[in-house]
Amino acid sequence: MFQMRSANLVIPSPGFTGVITVPLAGTPVNGGAVSSSTGFILKGHTANTNVVWVFARGLTKAVGFPLASRESIYVPVASLDTLDFDSEVNGERICFIIAIGN
Repeated sequence: MFQMRSANLVIPSPGFTGVITVPLAGTPVNGGAVSSSTGFILKGHTANTNVVWVFARGLTKAVGFPLASRESIYVPVASLDTLDFDSEVNGERICFIIAIGN
C-alpha cells in the first residue's frame, strides 16, 4: 500500500491539465478561463508538425514565443485567458499543466 506523508502535498483540482487546439492556422485561439496561482507549463503536442505561437491576448504571433513539438516553457500567468495561441498548420495543439509549487 502506498502512503504519502508530506505536509506540502498539493492535490490539484480537476482541470489542472488540458489541450488547446488551433483549428485554423492564422486565427488566434484564447487559452480560456483556467486559473492558477502558480502559473502554467506549456508544451508543444508530440503530434505537431510545426510551431505553435504563444503570445499575450490581443497581440499577434509576430511578438509571440514559438513552441515546436515536445518543447516546453513555464509561463507565470494567473489565467490562460491572458494568452492567445496561433499556429502555422491547422489543428496544432498546446498541452498545459498547472505548475504546482510548495
